[in-house]
Amino acid sequence: MEPTPTCIAPLTPTATNATITTATMNWVATTPAPANGYDYFATSDAALTPNVTTVPTGSVAAGITTAELSSLTGASTYRIFVRGVCGAGDVSSWSDAGSFSTLCTNSNLPYAINFNASTTMPICTTTLNAGTGNNWSMGTNASVGFPTNALRYVWNGTNAANAWFFTNVVTLTAGQEYSISYDYGNDSTFWTEKLRVAYGTAATVAGMVTELANHPTINQAVLQSNTEVFTPTVTGDYYFGFNVYSAADQNNLYVDNINIQVSLNAGSFDNNTFSAYPNPVKDMLNLSFTQNISDVTVFNLLGQKVLSVNMNASKGQVDMSNLSSGTYLVKVNTENAVKTIKVIKQ
Repeated sequence: MEPTPTCIAPLTPTATNATITTATMNWVATTPAPANGYDYFATSDAALTPNVTTVPTGSVAAGITTAELSSLTGASTYRIFVRGVCGAGDVSSWSDAGSFSTLCTNSNLPYAINFNASTTMPICTTTLNAGTGNNWSMGTNASVGFPTNALRYVWNGTNAANAWFFTNVVTLTAGQEYSISYDYGNDSTFWTEKLRVAYGTAATVAGMVTELANHPTINQAVLQSNTEVFTPTVTGDYYFGFNVYSAADQNNLYVDNINIQVSLNAGSFDNNTFSAYPNPVKDMLNLSFTQNISDVTVFNLLGQKVLSVNMNASKGQVDMSNLSSGTYLVKVNTENAVKTIKVIKQ
């Protein structure tokens, strides 16, 4: 049992002027206005909703309906709440959640996109319909190898496709060899889909100046995989684009499991002598190899580095106990080779 507050909860707050690390919260004043101002709360934890015992992120005086948020993490979605401070020890309930996203930072390599997190496009990626057909969407088709969310193009009965999906930006070094891998496929042997892959310095059609692959005859109705190795000639920031250009009135095209990384062709890696277990992992990931493992870096699927371990031994452990449940990329550096593995954290 709690006493009824003497002021009401504000309406859902909004946010403006978001940068990589800051944003401005705004909300509408309540009537009657709370005598002691407002508390506000911001979190990037999608499962966290504040309650009466939650410590606010900050507070503002009576009559103020805006607050500056700082020390935020780039390329992240935040939920924001506000409540009225009616008097000493007397607060309203929290508002419904508003949300906003901070601006994107360059993704680190390896950079992976698997589209499994939700039914919306991954954060920091964009789509562009450059024609009169349909745009990319999300979908599944287990019968042809895409049982979970994948990038999907659904046919248009009248107009040809010309839609682009662009990754987040990554920094590449001139002369360094990289690779991009991805799965693709359609769902009919009768209809034919077409897909090209390119990269360039802008997430625009004109910016995709270097074509990496072209698949003009996709009609096998099975999941296929492809890896392209390339070497940029200029150091800079680059985007990768996936362009569906199928004729009108075809069927569905799928793309999934995009992975961009430093090419593993530069050094030989004997998979038969490398071990990583358990996977899925709850706490400790055990690694062993015939060569010395110099260091291990763990990335989330946005390409953000979340953990780094100097190992300098042929056997060692990576403590993943403090990481949230999900899928991570673990980059293992040895004396003359690099290997990246996908690890599921329970």
